[in-house]
Amino acid sequence: MITLAWSGLGLRDHELTDDQMKQGLFWYFLSGTIWTFWVTTLKWSIGFTILRIAVGRKWVIWTIYVALLLVTLTSVSTGIFQLVQCKPMNAIWDAEALADGGECISRKYLAAMSTALAAVSIATDWYMALM
Repeated sequence: MITLAWSGLGLRDHELTDDQMKQGLFWYFLSGTIWTFWVTTLKWSIGFTILRIAVGRKWVIWTIYVALLLVTLTSVSTGIFQLVQCKPMNAIWDAEALADGGECISRKYLAAMSTALAAVSIATDWYMALM
């Protein structure tokens, strides 16, 4: 977050230099991608903790595994999509690369995948909290 702040996070776009915009978008992309994969690790940790407590309760064990599978599938697919959404990859944060012939998949697909990840994440958070 400190790096993002030094790159102009919180300022209006017209207040940023081109370099600040590029740096800010790069760090935003990097932190978002890392977060997508990190959330899976955190959910697995919580899920395995619940599994240690739920000894002998088959329905709890199976539903935890299903929840972990859903989180893993949605976060890995979203993370991979984030990495391959533009060719070359730096077109995600560099407008010059996009202008030089780079191409990106429509952002509506990334928004849909991110929304699905958020929905699955919220549902599994509540489920694990109630366990």
